[in-house]
Amino acid sequence: MERKKIDKYILDRLKRLLKNSYSPYSNFKVSALIKTKDGNMFGGVNIENESYMYGCCAEECALAKMVSSGYTKNEIESLYIMVDKIKPSTPCFLCRQWISEFMDKDADIYCIGNTFDYNVYKVSQLCPYTFGEDDLNEAKID
Repeated sequence: MERKKIDKYILDRLKRLLKNSYSPYSNFKVSALIKTKDGNMFGGVNIENESYMYGCCAEECALAKMVSSGYTKNEIESLYIMVDKIKPSTPCFLCRQWISEFMDKDADIYCIGNTFDYNVYKVSQLCPYTFGEDDLNEAKID
C-alpha cells in the first residue's frame, strides 16, 4: 500500500505553529492541525504552566477551536501532530480519549517529527480500547 503524503502547506503550518508552543518546563513543543471533512483547519499548540497537570495539549487546543466554531463529533477528516524532535511522537492517553470521542475509527492521525519524518495511524490503532458511550450506558447492578 502506498504511503499517504502530507501536503506541504500543512507541514509548513505545523512548523510555524511550533514556535507558538508555550513549553518552558518540558521543552517539548507540540503543534496540531485538525482538518475537517469540509476542508477547514484548526490549529493548536501545547500550553504548559507550573502546575503541570493544568496545561493543555496541542490536540486539545485544536479540538477546542473546532468545537467552538460549531463543529461536532465525526466531522474530522484527519489530525496532524508535529513535535519539535526528530522522532515522531504519538498522542498522550488523555488526548487519545478526546480523539476517540470526536473522530471516526478509520480517520487518519499523522504523527510528524521536525524533519518531516512521519507515521500514519488509524484512530482504531491508537485507541483500540476506549471508554465511551457503551461504558456509560451499561446496566448497573443494584
